[in-house]
Amino acid sequence: MKYLFITVNYKQSDYVLQFLDSIRTTIYSADDLAQLVVVDNSSDFDVPLGLDIVRLDPGGNVGYLKGLKFGLANSDIGSFDYVILCNPDISLDADFFQSLKSLGNILGGHDLLAPSILSDGVNQNPNLVSKPTTNRIRLYDLLFSSLLVFSTYTILSDFRGKIRRIFSSVIASRREHSDAKSHDILEIFLPHGSFLIFKSDFFRQDKIFDADVFLWGEEAIIAHQVREAGGKVVFCPSIVVHHISHSATSSISLRKKFEIWKRSYGVYREFLL
Repeated sequence: MKYLFITVNYKQSDYVLQFLDSIRTTIYSADDLAQLVVVDNSSDFDVPLGLDIVRLDPGGNVGYLKGLKFGLANSDIGSFDYVILCNPDISLDADFFQSLKSLGNILGGHDLLAPSILSDGVNQNPNLVSKPTTNRIRLYDLLFSSLLVFSTYTILSDFRGKIRRIFSSVIASRREHSDAKSHDILEIFLPHGSFLIFKSDFFRQDKIFDADVFLWGEEAIIAHQVREAGGKVVFCPSIVVHHISHSATSSISLRKKFEIWKRSYGVYREFLL
């Protein structure tokens, strides 16, 4: 099997190198091949030696979704069986490739596979199991109505995250004996956008992720296109990766986050309805 990983770098070179090492050390069969394409938004990534990594320069910081799209447009997609779109702050579980290969037959040509994404002992998938209710959409609308509301929500969310991290070891221990290695497969509405698995057939469509967003909301846009193509978003908890959340966005000011996210929400809101 041949696997193409496409990631977007913005001042995260150390994470990219760690991710490349993770891919190299976990691929388990001599018959398999994996290549990492790095779309270098910050133009600061020095490519290490190896035929399994390619650096692409989009000519500036084009954001996450457009970076992924640039990587897709400049890669030989048809030479690979799987295409994986992901953040660079990822490491693969030791049996990632074996698990993916064993469950690969459940993935149709237009489907999206969402794995377990463990971050601080918490599984970030599924993002949303079902389509959001009208009341939930109203809450989203309220969230992006003003900087004050957004700031209050962010502070409360950060506090909740700290509480989660305090108990992360307990959560992780429970998960090891429950859903993280479960083989239960579930169709969901939204995946977490940090790690998305496709068959390469999906990218034979004429237009891929043709939406004007810089950051955030990518998973809603991508999941919508999957469903438009007749595919499903499928959560497979037995396939596991590990994620360092917010490693790139933590340096963005709260006001700037609000401005970027509000603009993105104006684009992807229709895909939640």
